[in-house]
Amino acid sequence: MVSVETIRLACSLITLMWLARIENKTKQTVLCTDCIIADGFVARTIGLMGRSYFPDGAGLLLLPAKGGIHTFFMKFPIDAAYLDTDLTVVAVKESLPPWKLWLPRSPSAFAVLEVPSGTLARTQTTAGDLLRVTLIRWIRRFLPPPAGLLPRLQGQG
Repeated sequence: MVSVETIRLACSLITLMWLARIENKTKQTVLCTDCIIADGFVARTIGLMGRSYFPDGAGLLLLPAKGGIHTFFMKFPIDAAYLDTDLTVVAVKESLPPWKLWLPRSPSAFAVLEVPSGTLARTQTTAGDLLRVTLIRWIRRFLPPPAGLLPRLQGQG
């Protein structure tokens, strides 16, 4: 399993974005198969703003995300799950409508997973569940990844 810190380290080494699959390890369900990991300021700030839809299977993992999230300039509701550094869900919000702000009340919140509305209910994801992030591939890069980085992230190095 890849920790939030490992993902953040990998993303900070070069300018890139990862596409990942995120599963609820506790409930043995899949939250998203096409999750973008946004760890840069611009990617986190833009987030899902301006999109006309958020398809099933999609997701956005914001790192770090210690403060609140918003749905300003969005056209659809979302589900959100705050995670600690071990990828344990510490707070959830289902069907957050457009033009709202949510501030979690968990001091251990480190990252937030945003998924289409209804995903958390469908996967029965609740606080206390452990998630698993599987990195699939780079989706944008300006430099090649450092030698040996991908095998280390996948637990092979």
